[in-house]
Amino acid sequence: MVFAYLAISHLAVGFAAAAVGINGFTNLFTFGDSYTSIDFQVSGAQPNASNPIGNPALPGVDTDNGYNWVGYLVTTYNDSLVLAYDFAVAGATVDSDIVPQYESSVRDFVQQVTEFQNHYSDSDIWNSSNSLFTSWFGINDIINGYAPANWSITANETVTQYFEEVQLLYDAGARNFVVFMVPPFWRAPKYLATNATTQEVQDTEKTLIGDLNDRYLARLAEFEEDNVDASVWTLNTTTVFDLALDNPTAYGSPDATCYDGDGTSCLWWNDLHPGQAIQNLVAQAVKNITSS
Repeated sequence: MVFAYLAISHLAVGFAAAAVGINGFTNLFTFGDSYTSIDFQVSGAQPNASNPIGNPALPGVDTDNGYNWVGYLVTTYNDSLVLAYDFAVAGATVDSDIVPQYESSVRDFVQQVTEFQNHYSDSDIWNSSNSLFTSWFGINDIINGYAPANWSITANETVTQYFEEVQLLYDAGARNFVVFMVPPFWRAPKYLATNATTQEVQDTEKTLIGDLNDRYLARLAEFEEDNVDASVWTLNTTTVFDLALDNPTAYGSPDATCYDGDGTSCLWWNDLHPGQAIQNLVAQAVKNITSS
């Protein structure tokens, strides 16, 4: 509402309000797994005008051989300089005490938030109104954590911990959040159904994704009730992915299941990670939903 009011006020006296950052946000703090990670190190060069991701050099070290959605967002869909602080780590789960990551050195969401708290929570480089916080988890929690006998317990504990971390960010001053739903990775080449066994695996992954997303949404409603001054946008990644996967040739791919390490010839970079076209669509979606 503040931004809308300022724009109207300026127009009333004959001036056009200049667009700033990404819908007014000039700082981006991101948490997640390989779909988000660029291998940013807090001990390295900090985000700046020459390199908005700080380190490494653009586009970062990611999983599509080019810009991922963070890179696209701060270089293509920004109206002015946006500094991105990316705490995401490939292979991350929400809490390794609930669902272990593939290597103990991988920082989970809990540890990523701790890193933010240790280095930036008291920093004057950002404030509540000019900063956007995003979180995208769930893939590794499903892949590493599914067991039929205890999935309900695992999923509930994971979602509870997820929003405890979001609450910690709120307590540190964050007020603007994008919560990413778990993407439809059951459509990745890794889970391509070629026989009855692989079809069962694909169906299971699809069911688990839907279940975890439903739990996210239920807990998100509680978070919003408890923090009425927070602005929270939910990103339905299934809708975003389906734009490309249902129309692969429109996005430069011969089909929806091929993968190629160049990141552009197919919709998938490898058998589990999306290529640049889908990452670009994710960035567009973040820009679009935060405009409202």
